[in-house]
Amino acid sequence: VCDQDASWRRHTALIGDDLREPGEHGVEQGVVPLGVVRLQRVQRVPDDRGQGSDQVVLSLAALGGDGATGWDWIINAFTLARQYFPNAKLMLNDFSITNDGNATTTYLEIIRLLQDRGLIDLIGIQGHAFSTTGPMSTHTGNIARLAETGLPIYVTELDIDGNDDPVQLAEYQRIFP
Repeated sequence: VCDQDASWRRHTALIGDDLREPGEHGVEQGVVPLGVVRLQRVQRVPDDRGQGSDQVVLSLAALGGDGATGWDWIINAFTLARQYFPNAKLMLNDFSITNDGNATTTYLEIIRLLQDRGLIDLIGIQGHAFSTTGPMSTHTGNIARLAETGLPIYVTELDIDGNDDPVQLAEYQRIFP
């Protein structure tokens, strides 16, 4: 994570799919204090370059659960990220956001909670092939809603399905007219 340019991303502080409830997948029962969360490195997982990265398994309870906002665990995760990486650009990044107005509304709720606390610098929207289907007017309308936050928006993880170049070209042209 760089402190002046958001063009390269390598570090992920928290992945929602890795969150576990106490007692699930070996996570100890009980609530882990927030200060301990950052220290729970549980395994080394090879990355795409074979170098490996630390994966942290956390419980939602360890990050405060839903709390008063309904999203306290996200707010607490971003608070810790800002505390321990003060020069990092912090991004919320998820999939199937722009193809669904309800998902965009929920995403905006989280973004505004983070903005109110100075905890977000960038918005990420994953561009997986399964989430770029549907009318592009839906996507562009929801991207416009996200843009109203004033935060830069990055399309991440763009992948285009297709068995040959003409099919992929047609998809690119549909997404980027």
